[in-house]
Amino acid sequence: MGSSKKTTVGYWYKALFHHALGRGPIDAFLEMRGGERTAWRGVQTSSGTVSINAPTLWGGEKDQGGIVGDLDVMFGEATQQPNAYLLANLGPQVPAWRGVATVVFKGGKYGAMNPYPQAAGYKVRRITAGWDGGCWYSAKAEVLVADIREPITGGSGWVNRATGLFYVGAYKAVSGFYASFNGWFNGYIGGIRVTAGVARYAVKSYAVPTVLFGDATSDPYWPNVVCQLRMQGSHGSTAFVDDKGHTVTAYGGAVISTAQSPLGGSSGYFNGADSYLTVNVGSAEALGNAWTIDGWVRLADYDSTANTYGNAIVSYGVTTTPGEESTLSIFGDNARFDQQEAPFAFTADATQNIAPHAPIGQWAYISICFDGTRHWLHVNGQLVTSPGQLKGMNPAHMLYFARTQADMGAEPTGSMNSASLTAAADTLHAEGFGLCTTRNPGNESVDEFERRIERVISGAFTRDPVDGTWHLDLARGDYVLASLPILTDDDVLEFRETPSTLDNAINSVSVKYFDPELRETITTAPVQARGLIDAFGTNHQTFDYPEIPTADLALRVAQRELRATATPLRAFELVTTRVPFGWRINTYFRLQLPKRGIADMVCIVGEKASGTLRSGAIRLKAVQDVYAMPAAAFVQHEPGVDTSAPQSPLAIIRQLLVELPYSEVVQILSRADLSVLPSGAGYLAAVADDPARSIDYTLMIDEGAGYQQRAVASWCPTATLPAANYTATAFTLVGGVRLDQVEIGSSAIWGSEIVRVDAINASTGAVTLGRGCSDTVPVAHAAGERIWFITGDAAIDATEYTSGETINAKLLTNTGSQQLPISAAIAQPLTFAGRQIKPYPPGNVKLNGSAYPDYIAGALTVSWSHRDRLLQADQLVDTTTGNIGPESGTTYTLRLYGETDTLLRTASGLTGTSYTWSSEDSDGGLPLDSGSADPSWSSVVALLHFNGADGSTTFADEAGHTFTANGNAQIDNAQGLFSGTSLLLDGSGDYLSTPDSADWDFGTGDFTVEVAVRFAALPVNSAAALLSTYAGSSAGWGVQYRNDGGGGNRLRVFVGGDTVFFDFAWTPSTGTWYRIGVSRSGSSLRAFIDGTQIGSTATNSTNISSTAALWVGALLSGSAIQFVNGWIDELRITKGVARFTANYTPDSAPFIGLNLRLNNLVRIELESVRAGYTSTQKHNITTRRVGYGYSYGHKYGGL
Repeated sequence: MGSSKKTTVGYWYKALFHHALGRGPIDAFLEMRGGERTAWRGVQTSSGTVSINAPTLWGGEKDQGGIVGDLDVMFGEATQQPNAYLLANLGPQVPAWRGVATVVFKGGKYGAMNPYPQAAGYKVRRITAGWDGGCWYSAKAEVLVADIREPITGGSGWVNRATGLFYVGAYKAVSGFYASFNGWFNGYIGGIRVTAGVARYAVKSYAVPTVLFGDATSDPYWPNVVCQLRMQGSHGSTAFVDDKGHTVTAYGGAVISTAQSPLGGSSGYFNGADSYLTVNVGSAEALGNAWTIDGWVRLADYDSTANTYGNAIVSYGVTTTPGEESTLSIFGDNARFDQQEAPFAFTADATQNIAPHAPIGQWAYISICFDGTRHWLHVNGQLVTSPGQLKGMNPAHMLYFARTQADMGAEPTGSMNSASLTAAADTLHAEGFGLCTTRNPGNESVDEFERRIERVISGAFTRDPVDGTWHLDLARGDYVLASLPILTDDDVLEFRETPSTLDNAINSVSVKYFDPELRETITTAPVQARGLIDAFGTNHQTFDYPEIPTADLALRVAQRELRATATPLRAFELVTTRVPFGWRINTYFRLQLPKRGIADMVCIVGEKASGTLRSGAIRLKAVQDVYAMPAAAFVQHEPGVDTSAPQSPLAIIRQLLVELPYSEVVQILSRADLSVLPSGAGYLAAVADDPARSIDYTLMIDEGAGYQQRAVASWCPTATLPAANYTATAFTLVGGVRLDQVEIGSSAIWGSEIVRVDAINASTGAVTLGRGCSDTVPVAHAAGERIWFITGDAAIDATEYTSGETINAKLLTNTGSQQLPISAAIAQPLTFAGRQIKPYPPGNVKLNGSAYPDYIAGALTVSWSHRDRLLQADQLVDTTTGNIGPESGTTYTLRLYGETDTLLRTASGLTGTSYTWSSEDSDGGLPLDSGSADPSWSSVVALLHFNGADGSTTFADEAGHTFTANGNAQIDNAQGLFSGTSLLLDGSGDYLSTPDSADWDFGTGDFTVEVAVRFAALPVNSAAALLSTYAGSSAGWGVQYRNDGGGGNRLRVFVGGDTVFFDFAWTPSTGTWYRIGVSRSGSSLRAFIDGTQIGSTATNSTNISSTAALWVGALLSGSAIQFVNGWIDELRITKGVARFTANYTPDSAPFIGLNLRLNNLVRIELESVRAGYTSTQKHNITTRRVGYGYSYGHKYGGL
């Protein structure tokens, strides 16, 4: 077992405190903070205890600790009793604190290693509680101002039911329980992707992808992708393709359609009745403790909610037990995910309950992922689950409360004009005008509080001069014109109009508000009057309304203020008779003063003086009405940036656990410790990438007696790389994070290989690496393999372990307030192998003087350079460096393998730096020809497999002809008969041509033409020429598909130019590979499709004497015509041999060509040995032999 070498000393505070929150009782206790960080969050609606578990709130034990303990929350009810914990610790003098909301922290951990622990803060809600006599008009007291979008906590990892099948477009139930199938999807699916081990979208919002998924070079999670269907293809095709190579089978009416697509091309159409796909993923179905399903959907109709499964997008897991399945569906208009286990019960793991919804007739991007503890359900990049809501108080209720409560205005409720305040409350509630604020009686009087609320809502809370009751009048423009009072020339004693000027008017307005969720003061983007700005320049004003809690409301208020300041209003000062005596502030009236040029204008009262004892005249200040509250904002607000760490830690997905090589061990141990280091000792390290916006992580180790903390570390710089061979050194990193922390000369772990960073550009991702450093050798890497830059950001366990010992490690994410529960972390086992004592493998390995050659000629000589573990302890030496050492006692073992990967020779105890395989002939022992060669090879005049890189225009003919691409003819890696590649022709000017040759002159003899074709589209009243040589000549030959004239669908074979031909009935479809064979034996001409003869045998012995150029995919008749739209593969032409005279079974592999041996391969393994220890890694190099070997020129052949 391991023994610890290090002890850390520190201290925690154990705290008891009793804090007052304010007047009680309260509606809910919502949050406790330590400093500016959230320690607990929830909705506690009655007095009780909340448990706080935030040990790393201020950095954990390596910094200032956190908060761990129980908090008693006392709402301040009238029946509240003294707190039991306070009684036990402070004595019986503790009061009950009725009428005051308080909290008691009961002796838990509160901060560490800091003489000044940070202050606690709290968030509460008090809207309907604590009113004298009960809340007035409680139905409209609370105003929903925002949905709090949160994932759904709970559930388990993916349930593997060992069925091997995913269903797309339907749910398969147990036969006899419901129907065999249910939940038919009605509409289009534009692509589906299933990813194992990764929660791609564990965030509240993300940008919807603008490409139809990625691949090995663009998707950092490509190795984790289980299946990926992009639904691309020709219209009506049933050939659905999984980019990961699994078999996809279409059923019912499921077809590819070009009528709709999310990003161009096509999609899958499902008719809502019997259409679905199966994807046979086999054992890849086990998605693990984290996973993602995502894709595009376009609904034709919402399915009835009476259908248990709605529109099923993806389902999995039908077993023989009812109720065991996993389904992502659209249920009504809500997305939902169910992962059910018997006994059968419908309780969805995640169900949408807030917008946006997937609309009918529009594309929507839907995703569900599980991060180890929570389900994240998104529609169009927005989290659509809301377990909580941000509520504000109706301002009408604030004013009613302030005026009537005994400790505030203390007026009887009978003095409130119920109709006026109720109408105002209804308006404000409908507007979503909820406010979040506090009042400190020592700093703000009741009147000041009321004026502050009036200012925010553009309202007037005043006594009616007639009946003396309090009214709340909102400036909203919601009047009935015919009902407004009128002020005429006869009523106006004095008149003065204040001129309106625009040159100094406020023309740009922002509102500063306080977001209670982010705990941040935010200023909106300016709302502007562009015309005034263009004419007079910007005159900006920011209004400070901290009572407003959301950006949407703040922007609407900003528009209201701009309308008031930037509109050329007419303002008046009037002295009138007693007509307006009963008017209040914000009363609307009609000003009809024709003598003063005002026919009829709606105005609003801004100020009013009701006269004196000496004069009953009333003085008014009024302005033309423009104060209506906007219903919506027309400026897009930028959400406040939440710079705090997420409160709920996510499980770490990208992580690596390794046993340290000697080059790293020497960095953590002293020279004295190294001198007594046991030979079998081992040490470990872990690196990880942040799954969200966390602080760091804690390394926990279980040696068999439970997990113990061993280290805390920061996140490691990391990225992925494209595919690489053994020798490449320059790359462009993909998806890099924290690259600015990478140091030149530092080490990195790339798969199993340790590399050295020789250059890096953090901005562009360009990096140069030294390959095969320390105790590793260069290896070939797949695209998307992750590289970890070890810059000190590793969790090092300084415990000494022994060779053969197995431990389990878990990495726990630390956020600003919490640590990931250990049950939610992914366990990583590691068995120690005594890595640090093992000799380094040799470097600079070459075969016949070349490093990792594709082929060699001549006798095989393997050379290498010495390496020395001790001499290289302080440096990273790459594989290309010459001799170092060797370490005393080191020898080398070389193994050589033949074509069948059979070990032919082992050379051990080597002390030099090269070895020549002089006994190759006698070691071989392989028989002569294997019998798999083509017996008619000498008669083959053309053989093309159409292999190569995607888009290539190089076409290799094993018979030696040169084929030239015309138009857009190219190699395509999306389709292929065997190898996944073929010749792509777009039906518009694409074809191959090769020069004139006597090889195309069949004379009167036998011949065989073989070719595979897959049509993307069929010609209409025309033809598609697969092969042709006659070019209008009467002596050439050709093979076509035709559907013109009265002959119907047929395969036409020309044997005498365009004058001698034979038709064989054949009706092909698009999206299917067909193997075409044409042979002439004597005077019998036959045609075959997929090995079966079509039509009757024709009699023909025409002399085919043309040597004209051979064309593939078109016909030359003056100009190129009859182009093929589709793919061509496996073309072979045999002159002088009729390969088929009856039905046959087509080859199940590419045609056999030049190579007469199995593969011409030779493989070598090279490793170091010292004192009974073998190097951790060995060189493993495979190359191809040419021009040399057993029976030269016969077994290996030429290149």
